[in-house]
Amino acid sequence: DWSSDVCSSDLRFHFHGEYRQALAAYVGWVLLGSLTLGILIPLSMWKRANFLLSNAAYGSQRFGFTTTVGRFYRFYLLGFLLAIGAMLVAVAVAAGGFAALGTTPKAGTPGPALIGIAAVLVPLVVAGAYFKASLANAAYGGLAIGPHRVRSTLRTLPLTGIILTNLLGIVFTLGFYAPWAKVRLLRYQLSQTVLLVDGDLEAFTAGVADDSTAVGEEISEIFDIDFGL
Repeated sequence: DWSSDVCSSDLRFHFHGEYRQALAAYVGWVLLGSLTLGILIPLSMWKRANFLLSNAAYGSQRFGFTTTVGRFYRFYLLGFLLAIGAMLVAVAVAAGGFAALGTTPKAGTPGPALIGIAAVLVPLVVAGAYFKASLANAAYGGLAIGPHRVRSTLRTLPLTGIILTNLLGIVFTLGFYAPWAKVRLLRYQLSQTVLLVDGDLEAFTAGVADDSTAVGEEISEIFDIDFGL
């Protein structure tokens, strides 16, 4: 088993995934998604989320992943259609901007070029934000810890604003703003993620206590997962 432990008070976080499972989730299904012209890409994303979340455990309590693959296909299809719509809007806005200025993009005339870049960038960021929010909501929102559930409620427009302002901050500071940009993004994600408790949480933590972990034991290893948000 591919085991990683994080000690916290009386409990440990465990990860029980195996390397062959990781190879299938991160390589095999991704290749199949590419070879099928994207048809299996939502399934590959579901396989990865299922691998990461269903193999995690809190003490002796294994996590569960309840989101169906159909939800991944729905937001993937909507995101694809939104991306196409964003491109059409970008072309229309750029063409309208050039017509209003009475010019076409030429070398040495940055104004129309900047309008075109903005017209393309903003709709695509909106489409990307929808996809990222939907992926996080589907993945985290399907997490079950015993009788308890996790809910993720990221929204497209607030995420779009964060991404755009982060991008501007990184560009105008020549990259120095990048750490703050990541913190802003993570802070928003955490603010929209809640645990829905079913029953007595203290009774639950007592029931999943790991006897091999002593009270006050220091953190031995941090298991860090990047979900790509």
